[in-house]
Amino acid sequence: MVLSYNPTTMTRRQTALLLTILFSAAALLRLYDLTDEPLEVHPTRQMRAALVARALYYPTAPQIPPERVEFAAQQLQLVGVIEPPIQEFLTAQLYRLAGSESPWLGRIISITFWLLGGWAVYALALQLGSSLGGFAALIYYLFLPFSVRFSRTLLPDPIMVASSVTALWALYTWQKKRTLSWAIFTGLITGFAILTKSVAGIILILPFAAYILSINSFKQTIKNWQVWLILILAALPSAIYYFWGLVLDGRLAAQFSGRFFPDMWTDMLLYKSWGLRIITEFGLPAFLLGIAGIFSAREKAEQRFLFFWWTGYFIYGMLFAYHIMTHDYYHLSMVPLTAVSLAVTIAWLEQFSRKKNWLKPALAFAVATMLVFTGVTIVQSIKFADQADFRQTRDAYYHLADVLEELPPAGIIALTEDYETSLRFYTFRNASHWPHLGDLNYYQLAGSERKEIESFWEKTEGAGYFLISDWNELSRQPTLEARLSTLPVLFQDQFFALYLLAPELTQ
Repeated sequence: MVLSYNPTTMTRRQTALLLTILFSAAALLRLYDLTDEPLEVHPTRQMRAALVARALYYPTAPQIPPERVEFAAQQLQLVGVIEPPIQEFLTAQLYRLAGSESPWLGRIISITFWLLGGWAVYALALQLGSSLGGFAALIYYLFLPFSVRFSRTLLPDPIMVASSVTALWALYTWQKKRTLSWAIFTGLITGFAILTKSVAGIILILPFAAYILSINSFKQTIKNWQVWLILILAALPSAIYYFWGLVLDGRLAAQFSGRFFPDMWTDMLLYKSWGLRIITEFGLPAFLLGIAGIFSAREKAEQRFLFFWWTGYFIYGMLFAYHIMTHDYYHLSMVPLTAVSLAVTIAWLEQFSRKKNWLKPALAFAVATMLVFTGVTIVQSIKFADQADFRQTRDAYYHLADVLEELPPAGIIALTEDYETSLRFYTFRNASHWPHLGDLNYYQLAGSERKEIESFWEKTEGAGYFLISDWNELSRQPTLEARLSTLPVLFQDQFFALYLLAPELTQ
């Protein structure tokens, strides 16, 4: 595609060809180094998913020893219930098809959903903006390095985000067509998005309400039975799940504690870190053009739709202030939001350029920018995938398992990067978690009494070994480092150090 080519006059065949190229390139990019272990970002959350998928798969695999099936079931109880294990269930089905457990197979689930969400981004951007804006939105959604990183993880967020933008596209289309089939699809996909991760409801409810009420009066809306159908289908799956989890089973009750910290709303660090995240991951120009999309939309209903979509994201961030600061994947919902909003601004600029007779140079600049963005971001994403080979980490855990097998059985205290989820997954051994300094800050925010790290030394009573893999955190705890320096070292390599807490074990 040359720079003088006008994307606004593309034929259907040319459009289909370009879409095929973009989706194929995005898929291949995400399949790069596919079989590496899922430890590149947020290993705690990813390995939790791997443990859950294992627990769902092992009982159906006759080749797995009974003791490991039992251990996997224990891990399912230990990690607890959060949202429905949709990603983990689908991963377990791929295990069954493959005939063995391979955690990287879960990447395929997330990638598939993300690419499907890309079609919704393109279709919605096309309807709100223009052909050029639609391609720009799709390229941003598919090739932004932040998008590439997290859309191939074992987290529920890629499925939730892709389903959410599909729900918004379905709502927009239903509002235009008002057919029963679109009402049903809108309700079902919205219900699925919220079921996948309930926070989707916080982001979706405002643009849904604002857009519907921008077209019809409140009286007309409450009399429209299709609106009620959408509402029921959207709310019913989660209502059933949380009624079971909160009322009948009770295991979900703990998941709602320690999540809301309104005291942080007055802390400027929240807004500083939020702003820096936007600049580093999304790009300030894209963010500003996205915000401008609110004011560039053709109709008031569309302006309100975008405004309250952004507002929903902001409220979601405020409600989960701690997580928006510390968990970068909580920003994933901003990818389709920025992409679609960006398309609206581009459509406005396109019209402005046409009026000023600047259309040809403006199109050339836009196409060149998209080509450069795509090339640069592909290189960045490949570099990120190449920066570490986590198969070495997996093999190190396997070796550690052999070391532990030769030692007398005893309890383990561990200071690791991921709350011992990798230890439990690869070695089939449990360990008690030694807290990070960040854990103490979190406990204090949650209302617990502030403790000094030294007070946790009582956790070592009755344990036989102390395992270290998080060297950076150890350097932040000099008292612990000094205590461990007095203990015998049973095993050490570049990944781990295993200390003896109970001398009687070697006598």
